[in-house]
Amino acid sequence: GLHGLLKFTLKKEGLQQAAKRAALTGTVAVYPSRLQMTKACQAVERALSGVSALCLTHAVLAEGRERDAMCRALKPMCEHMRVDDKHVALTLLCRGFFTHGYS
Repeated sequence: GLHGLLKFTLKKEGLQQAAKRAALTGTVAVYPSRLQMTKACQAVERALSGVSALCLTHAVLAEGRERDAMCRALKPMCEHMRVDDKHVALTLLCRGFFTHGYS
């Protein structure tokens, strides 16, 4: 379901360890270079954007058929797409569920 997709998003973005550390200790990672810090910030932005789109779309859809269809479509996309491509595809997929012609 949705929980698995959200968990996989953190893992795919490389943020799972940082999120675990922040939750357990209340501290954030220290990056040795500005480039690594920038890449980490971009990963956080992508993950937040994707998680927001997933949660909002899931909340708007009716229980049952539409939510199941969304989760079925997202699972292979989250598992197999490159991180950069996945963000755009996720946005388009969530946008597709909001259009009037979907159902």
